[in-house]
Amino acid sequence: MMASTEVTPVTGRWVTDRIYSELHNISRQTLANWRFRDRRAGRSGAPPGYPVYRYFGGAVRYFVRSDYDTPEAA
Repeated sequence: MMASTEVTPVTGRWVTDRIYSELHNISRQTLANWRFRDRRAGRSGAPPGYPVYRYFGGAVRYFVRSDYDTPEAA
């Protein structure tokens, strides 16, 4: 018998690297360096512990959870 696991959906929004860097106080160049390192390692996404990002066309977007206290949510 297999144990069932409950999946909880994560809600949030996709933001630009500029907004993400301002929210988390990380430079945009650091984010770009991490993406470059992922690409060189052959990964299609970020490893655990790093910001989740996706490419939409040629634009990169970072995922911000809805429970994160953003200035725009206030």
